[in-house]
Amino acid sequence: MRRKGRSTLLVIILAVIISAMALYLYRAGNQEVKEGKHATKGEQGGALREKPSRNIQEKYGTDSAIPKDKTSQSRKRIAILIDDIGYDLSPLYELLKIDASLTFAILPHYTHSVDAANIVHRAKREILLHLPMEPHTFPNENPGMGALFLSMSDRQIKEMVDKDLDAIPHLSGVNNHMGSKFMEDETKLDIVFRQLKKRNLFFVDSLTTPLSRGPKIARKLGLPFITRKVFIDNDNNDYMTIFRNLTARVDREFDNKSEAVVMIGHPHLKTIQALKEAIPVLKARGIDIVPVSALVQ
Repeated sequence: MRRKGRSTLLVIILAVIISAMALYLYRAGNQEVKEGKHATKGEQGGALREKPSRNIQEKYGTDSAIPKDKTSQSRKRIAILIDDIGYDLSPLYELLKIDASLTFAILPHYTHSVDAANIVHRAKREILLHLPMEPHTFPNENPGMGALFLSMSDRQIKEMVDKDLDAIPHLSGVNNHMGSKFMEDETKLDIVFRQLKKRNLFFVDSLTTPLSRGPKIARKLGLPFITRKVFIDNDNNDYMTIFRNLTARVDREFDNKSEAVVMIGHPHLKTIQALKEAIPVLKARGIDIVPVSALVQ
């Protein structure tokens, strides 16, 4: 009987000990959850992330436009090229207020072409010649002064290219203005690219035609070359379309394993507004805006 009594006592003692341990663990667990719930992201070592404000979500209209933590990804690079500079200086001054290394493509022989080049140069931004070329839509669409046409002789093309290059100071490279027809002709394009190579310039293919012979001729001649990936304001889109092109489209390009993204826009009011809003978003994502020359192969 004594042995049976002792066994019962031991069972009771063990039960009390187990109950006490269970109660302790339960209370400790509740306390840990309570502290975690109210802790700030700083106290959690960054484990808790603040949700984007409702205002930002409403303003940008898409999660892809919300800044991401730049420490969570390696830095990426894009170039933003602004075409059609030379008509008016007012939008140029607004663009130069933006804290980013934008690149400017200047049309030759216009009233403000030389002044624009000098202003951009003093602002330490990169300058390209926006070389006019014949489009399929000519004469309904005129590429303007200094344009290259397939009807020109080889000599005329060389002379016009040199004249256009001489018209814009401080050049680093060239890109085509229009040119959907001219860029499809290997023979004529070869003449242009040889002139550019003599001057140690690079070429950015605006890709106004999917049948461009630019990549083929550039490889043949060893001319530094890159192709445009995104038109941010084709047909002068609305503000939100331009903004999404600057943000969501960039994400898609990098998701598609693009190593270098060149985006082309124009000095429209909506584009300038979108750039002012989008560039801080891009920087917050760990994306650097660099001159086009930094991406040219």
